[in-house]
Amino acid sequence: MALGNKLTAAHFDDVVVKLHAAVESLLQSRGHVQSTKAEIELLTQVEVARRLMIDSLYEPDDRKALKEIFGGDLARVCRVRVALEQLDPATIPRAGQQLSKCLMACQSIEDVLADLGFSRALQEAKEQQRQ
Repeated sequence: MALGNKLTAAHFDDVVVKLHAAVESLLQSRGHVQSTKAEIELLTQVEVARRLMIDSLYEPDDRKALKEIFGGDLARVCRVRVALEQLDPATIPRAGQQLSKCLMACQSIEDVLADLGFSRALQEAKEQQRQ
């Protein structure tokens, strides 16, 4: 499903902020109801991030959207990866498959960026986001 005009850096930034908030909420949740609510929000944001990344890979205009969203300082894809790597899929079994798919989308974006000559900058961005 194409997201059309939502395929922008600003929209992806909003998704990343919500994703980080959902991860933090899940990590801080106490009790079944709070955990379930946090997990639902997390899964929603994971799916939106994954779809945006996949859509940018299939953008017909010579990877223009991918470059606009993920180029520059390369932090966006790294921020998604770092957020997801904080989670233990074993503790949220319903999310395991979606987390894996989103991480695969991150890897696909990173592979394209590396092919475009950003390998070194991508490694630096990953290290910076992990700090």
